[in-house]
Amino acid sequence: MWNKNRTFKLLPYRKSKMNSIQNFKDYLFFPHIYWNHNWERQHEIIFRFSEVIDSKIKIMQPFGLIRHNLLGLLIKAYEKSIERSAQKNSIDNPVNDNMEFIYLNYVPILYNKIADHFNYSLLKAKLRIGKGSQYFLWTTYLNSFTYMFFEKASFKILDLPGRRSVSTSLSTYALDLEKRAVQSADIVFVDNQAILDDYKHLNENIYYMPQGVSLDRFNTDLVADELLQLKGEGKKILGYCGSLHPYVDYGLLESVIPHLWDWVFIFVGNIEDKRANDLHKFSNVKFMGRKKKDELVYYYNGFDIGLIPYTIEPHTTGIFPTKLFEYAACGLPIVSSALPELTTYENEFLKIYRSKEQFLSFVKELYTRKSYLKAEIVQFSKENTWKDRLDFMLEKIDQSLSSDK
Repeated sequence: MWNKNRTFKLLPYRKSKMNSIQNFKDYLFFPHIYWNHNWERQHEIIFRFSEVIDSKIKIMQPFGLIRHNLLGLLIKAYEKSIERSAQKNSIDNPVNDNMEFIYLNYVPILYNKIADHFNYSLLKAKLRIGKGSQYFLWTTYLNSFTYMFFEKASFKILDLPGRRSVSTSLSTYALDLEKRAVQSADIVFVDNQAILDDYKHLNENIYYMPQGVSLDRFNTDLVADELLQLKGEGKKILGYCGSLHPYVDYGLLESVIPHLWDWVFIFVGNIEDKRANDLHKFSNVKFMGRKKKDELVYYYNGFDIGLIPYTIEPHTTGIFPTKLFEYAACGLPIVSSALPELTTYENEFLKIYRSKEQFLSFVKELYTRKSYLKAEIVQFSKENTWKDRLDFMLEKIDQSLSSDK
């Protein structure tokens, strides 16, 4: 079972190949979500970096990207104080002994020269970064004062897990700053083809590295008690695991749920969009709430089919759901909307619907064939592990560091 005391078993060659990464004085990581958020790509990468780096690594709190007006600024400052307090007092996700979490009281005004230099000085002092210090920096995003750290890093990696270039909530300055970061990064990693196409002309060291799965977290057949009870009643279960965010297609769900009255729709995750609450009106819908990472497998094991019901719009052209390979690791056939990244994987057990009618048809087809397809589905997950993804990332880093000598 996955827990915060568990460590990954790395192959012996990995550390021997990574001697060059051990030569920095400091190791800084700037994720754009808190450590206790639903486990995502950036958590996986940072955690695995902590396994190959002998020194302490410093992990920043999120500092934001959006320049708010005065009212928005006050609301955001209040929300951040509550969120940060909760994160500091309770970290359920896995941690290693050499991971240090950094929290900073800063001026929440972005893209202002005075505030930016003040915040940069505060953060520099908090991180104890001396003048001329040789430091390694990995980040998923940059704002106007964290970019100053990025510029001065001895080795800088930009890992982009989402397509911000099509965002309507970010300022032109923020979008231009990301382009500048892509140009100046030693290496850029992206998790989807759309971002690669956006930025490949800006940096020759940009690499496609999709999501992956840690198979050791899915090596049990145990089922959550709530779902075990439903199974005992002979229920068939369609399951979705993840935040109920604005990009879930609630309209599609409302149209198909009444037609699948003999199925139970299970949603595992926190509600971020109030439209999700409208699904309560259906008797065959159940919300499980957010679960710890090590508990998800018990819910997956109770599903008959895994769902990825996202809307198709500019923002989602840059989404690669981590749940794809997690579902597969538990042998689940999958029904998904036509997210560009997932259409390339379309096959017998991953059905891509483009209409309500296709959704309904695929659910019924996959249920009848799921036992026959299980071995093939599990093999698919074995070909897309985080170990392989991180080996690729570390290899590119080592090549780059070696070429600089």
